[in-house]
Amino acid sequence: MYMSVQSVLAVIRPTTLAITPSDIEDGYLEWYYCVSHPRLVPPHRDEPREVPVLVYEAGPSDPNWDHVSTLIHCYLRQVNSEEEDPQFADLFEALHISRSH
Repeated sequence: MYMSVQSVLAVIRPTTLAITPSDIEDGYLEWYYCVSHPRLVPPHRDEPREVPVLVYEAGPSDPNWDHVSTLIHCYLRQVNSEEEDPQFADLFEALHISRSH
């Protein structure tokens, strides 16, 4: 029995990178919405979609202030506090001060 060995790179190198099926086959999305998933409504191609992106606040540059900020923030989360709660006003002020350093 004769076996040939071929590199994986030799097999995939001539292929086309496709992210969605419509990158390869014209009319795929029309078929998809009509035949495969007739209850789905295709998005409007002319309207850009807004995608929410999480934005994280940068912490303090000083590691000590960063630690203080983290401790205050963790405590405020544990007690389910809101910035509008008067009993936590001082802690929220301390949190804002620690984050600004």
